[in-house]
Amino acid sequence: MMFYDCHAHQVGTQAGGLMIAIENSKVGDMPVYSNLALRQADLGEHFCKVEYVTHAFQKTTTRIVKYHPRFEGYSAQQVLRDIAIRRPVAVVIDTLNAPFWTSYDYWKIAHANPDIQFLFSHAGGYDIQKFLEMCHFTKNIWLDFSYIQNFYGVIGDRPKYKMFEDAMEYALVADFKGRILFGSDYPEYPQERNVAWYEEHNAAQLMNENFERFRALIENHREKKALM
Repeated sequence: MMFYDCHAHQVGTQAGGLMIAIENSKVGDMPVYSNLALRQADLGEHFCKVEYVTHAFQKTTTRIVKYHPRFEGYSAQQVLRDIAIRRPVAVVIDTLNAPFWTSYDYWKIAHANPDIQFLFSHAGGYDIQKFLEMCHFTKNIWLDFSYIQNFYGVIGDRPKYKMFEDAMEYALVADFKGRILFGSDYPEYPQERNVAWYEEHNAAQLMNENFERFRALIENHREKKALM
């Protein structure tokens, strides 16, 4: 089945999605996109390029950026200030940063920027229930279950933590199911095996439709900013 991957660091078999750069990092033996490589890559119209913001808060060229507090050590307040200066149309933030950030830190950033779409990747890890709550009540918050769906055994062979399976299954039928995006964390985890789980739960087409809507929101925001 054709699918969009909204949390990938390299091209696999996806038809599009978010291609997220990571600076100075490799996943296994496969290099992932750096910001420079991503700028130079010809990925096609169905991909959205996402440059990575380092702790130096360097300039970026894409309208979607990724913050990784766990790798870069910046605070929620620093990210909030940087977003105010950078003014992207969408932001991806890694959420596996407990105990240094709380779920409230993420909500505060999204709440302060209602015109920006926020994808909270990995759905908060152990705080997943809090992130489902935020997604329900804050209309510019989106979630993906990349990494946690494999690490906590919902998909694959690791020991299963039932809370994560229950949370994922609930999110796919909840009122906010339209703001759940499929992500695999490829190449760290295989795309096809993860896609198969969503197909088994009759949610693969929903994931594609959600990305198309996410991309439309970004394009509409770009057009509005161009007219200002």
